[in-house]
Amino acid sequence: MNGDGVNRIFAYAHFRDDKEPTPGHSHELVNNLTDPAWYDKMEEIPLQNEECNTLLKHFKRHVAQTPDKAFLGTRTPPTTEGGEFGPYQWITYKEVDHATEMLARGMRHYNLAPQIEGEGKMQRICGIWAKNNKEWMITQLACMKVRTSVVGFYDAMGSSAVDFIIEQTELKTIVCTQEYLARVIEMKKEGLARHVETVISMDGGVEAMKNEALLQEIQLLDLSELIVQMEDV
Repeated sequence: MNGDGVNRIFAYAHFRDDKEPTPGHSHELVNNLTDPAWYDKMEEIPLQNEECNTLLKHFKRHVAQTPDKAFLGTRTPPTTEGGEFGPYQWITYKEVDHATEMLARGMRHYNLAPQIEGEGKMQRICGIWAKNNKEWMITQLACMKVRTSVVGFYDAMGSSAVDFIIEQTELKTIVCTQEYLARVIEMKKEGLARHVETVISMDGGVEAMKNEALLQEIQLLDLSELIVQMEDV
């Protein structure tokens, strides 16, 4: 049982009780598998697998070794004030790998992250605007598979801050939830987000907003539908 009262299948980390926290901060959170000898020199920990030196390589290793193991879990939020969250619904490494492959295929098929010149080199960039969810991770992994950098936008950002980043990166595509889709459309109406051409919705709502998006010259796609569509490409 954890501090929030949720009995989880596993715990991957714990707060240190052998060291006082830095003033103004909580105790340090450390992985349960980390040898205590390395707690104060994490940057010196040797790689367990020298070939797995990126997050994508680690993910692919898990897909190969434990394809049917639970990887990403989601709980349905309470439907009433003071209600309880639903049980976790898990998807496996294999299922996530398939979704990321199809999304990566879609990104290339529709050229959603075209090459731009920046810092003396050519690069591809995709935006993500959402609170933490499984679609965030699926999008990030898909971007890794097509050598595309991710720009993350946060809830606290105002329209001017988001627009500044879009201008700096010449961002063409944003993957987001419905609430931020509406904000992108509003920004377009105000003459902002001028580089954005495509928005991919993580949680539906495409049909209801498609006409309004088209008026702002935004191509609106549904993430789940795009993944299914690419299975036949």
